[in-house]
Amino acid sequence: MIDEINKIWKTIYLKKSSEKIFKVLKESYNRPIIADMEDNELKKYIDEELKIREVFYLKATKILTIDNLDIETIS
Repeated sequence: MIDEINKIWKTIYLKKSSEKIFKVLKESYNRPIIADMEDNELKKYIDEELKIREVFYLKATKILTIDNLDIETIS
C-alpha cells in the first residue's frame, strides 16, 4: 500500500528513537491504550510497535531523524 501512496504523493517518516518516544508518551494523558502501563511495559510496547510499523515507515520517500530537533525546526 505504501508503494502505491509513494507513486502519488511524497511521504515523510519523522524518525524518532524509542527513548524519545517514551519521554513524549510519558507526558501524554490522552492515550487510553497506554494510560495504565508501567514504564517497563510502555518501553516494551514502544519497541514492539516500532518493530512492526517501521517496515512500512522506512518505505517513505523521505526519512528525517528528529531526535534532537524542536517542533519549530521540524515544521
